[in-house]
Amino acid sequence: MQHSKRDNTWSKWGIFLGVAVALGALVVVGWTFMQNRFQPGSSLDADVTIGIDDMPQSLDIRSDSSAAAERLLVDNVYETLVTVDQDNKLQPGLATSWKTSDDGLTVTLTLQSGVTFSNGHTLDASDAVWSLQQNVTNKVADVDELGNLASVANPNATTVVITLAKP
Repeated sequence: MQHSKRDNTWSKWGIFLGVAVALGALVVVGWTFMQNRFQPGSSLDADVTIGIDDMPQSLDIRSDSSAAAERLLVDNVYETLVTVDQDNKLQPGLATSWKTSDDGLTVTLTLQSGVTFSNGHTLDASDAVWSLQQNVTNKVADVDELGNLASVANPNATTVVITLAKP
């Protein structure tokens, strides 16, 4: 059986039209998908709410010893003299350096200069001394973590000296 030139032409046109329709359908489907994907208000542009399920009872960390208070307030509202890194090693906080005496009874801390409170008052060593003394006097939450604190003093504006009853 012999094919005519005419049959080949129809066959080529049929393949062309089939491919064109398939490509057109792919373009329409792709365009619809892209319009819905990047359109404001589409399901992929939904709001996400991230919450904390254990809020502290107070912003006064001295009266709330919960893990939530420590996690949310320390370093966000309150700053410590020293802090610990992820390897549990001491790192500078408000104190730039510290030295422990040979007998382990005295810790001398040197404070950063130029640190101010939110009211503009400049931080000095007397503020750190006052804060530690208030914790002991008022027996605030977790004051027992101060351990064997015998005294705390500030010989000058940048130095805090903590003396322990035993190492």
